[in-house]
Amino acid sequence: MMIRGAALLVLLMLAAPAGAYYERLEVGGRALAMGQAFHAIADDPSAVYWNPAGLALQDRPAVLLNHSRPFVVPDLSANYVALTWPNKIVHVGMAWHHLGLSGVQSEDVFSLSVSKERRLPALGSVALGVTLKALRVSYSDFSRLDDIGTGDYGAQTEITADAGLLYRPTPKLSIGTIVRNIVEPEFDFVPGNGGTVVEAEWEGSLAYQWHQNSIVTAGLVHNDIDEIALSLGGEISFFEVFALRSGVFDAEFWGGFGLLGQGWFLDTGFSTHKTLGISYMASLTVPFGGSE
Repeated sequence: MMIRGAALLVLLMLAAPAGAYYERLEVGGRALAMGQAFHAIADDPSAVYWNPAGLALQDRPAVLLNHSRPFVVPDLSANYVALTWPNKIVHVGMAWHHLGLSGVQSEDVFSLSVSKERRLPALGSVALGVTLKALRVSYSDFSRLDDIGTGDYGAQTEITADAGLLYRPTPKLSIGTIVRNIVEPEFDFVPGNGGTVVEAEWEGSLAYQWHQNSIVTAGLVHNDIDEIALSLGGEISFFEVFALRSGVFDAEFWGGFGLLGQGWFLDTGFSTHKTLGISYMASLTVPFGGSE
């Protein structure tokens, strides 16, 4: 019981002072290891979250499975599964993200994305992407701490959308940006208390492939205290089987590595927090089928 009480306290600390929801949805071991500066190179199924326009970079169907342990808190975990399917008309992606504290609270995001790319003569290429999202927040009745996990405090579902853009003026340079929660949904579990709005956010980054096996990224990302923070990242690949990655986000160090097997990609990452400690993440991507 003391462990669950501590876990609940940590979950509440994760939210901004305004008590907003969906403020720490980190997806994909590669993106995490590079300090979240991933909007311009979102070329795997995590693009459904980072930048739906990045779906246009994928030429094969793929599935991504992701598990993370935020701050290694007992009973607190996050899971993500995404499926992407390119075709000649549009590239499509679907995903489910679940963040939950067992027996207390859960936040789910169900996403459907589409993307389309256009070639611009002498100007490179530009892709646009849109993600329609259903956000669901659920609480158990934790007013009785001696019997946590029983009863139902309530659940609410709201609809919103993201829009992303990816511009590649040259094969080595790309610029990506996303606007999240264009429609600002509101959750109100206590009538008359004013509710909590999931606010619209803007994020973006650029990536430069300065060597065949090396990428550097830089961007601006929304942090956990309602500010825009600088994000820097880098990746070095070795023999097309191993990748070493590192990043800095909001003056904190992040990192990880990736492995390429026969038909699969395994990416790991960790992030640090001044107060709450270290979070760990692992994701497995499996392409399948033929290329478009």
